[in-house]
Amino acid sequence: MESKRPPSRLKALLLTREYPPDVYGGAGVHVEYLARELAQRIRLEVRTFGEQQIQAGNLVVQGHRYAQAESGDTPEKFLPALQALRVCLSFNARRIDADIVHCHTWYTHFGGLLARMLYGIPLVITAHSLEERTNWIGSRPVRLDRAHSHGGGRQHRGGLSADAGRHPAPLQRGSPKGHRHP
Repeated sequence: MESKRPPSRLKALLLTREYPPDVYGGAGVHVEYLARELAQRIRLEVRTFGEQQIQAGNLVVQGHRYAQAESGDTPEKFLPALQALRVCLSFNARRIDADIVHCHTWYTHFGGLLARMLYGIPLVITAHSLEERTNWIGSRPVRLDRAHSHGGGRQHRGGLSADAGRHPAPLQRGSPKGHRHP
């Protein structure tokens, strides 16, 4: 006789750059499956870059668009990071009632750190690309000068401020040796 698990009262907030239909790489595929599995077990709210509005059972997805601020004379290479920060502020502009926040890739780390500070909830990260000096734009790696890298190898440093972390694949060549999250 199979016993049913009682519904969990735990609620997680998942912050992500990609969520269907806006998926352009492996991280987006991973978050799609992760969200689906988590929503079968706990209440899950996903805040993502985009315009999604979904409510299905334990799953609520809320898209957040890039702020339409004037870029002025900001160098183009800084725009993705600055746009990500704007979206992360938007993630936190709405009340958070989750027990834990999970950031999925470097784009959302600032949002998770802010949620952790404002609401006192634990922060967990998933780091997909830890190769030093590499950012993934679309489905291709883009090598950056060390001074301008705001993702890639910098992602592991953001993980040092998390309460827990997860890397879904083996560490890549160039990753900090022996770096592991609990």
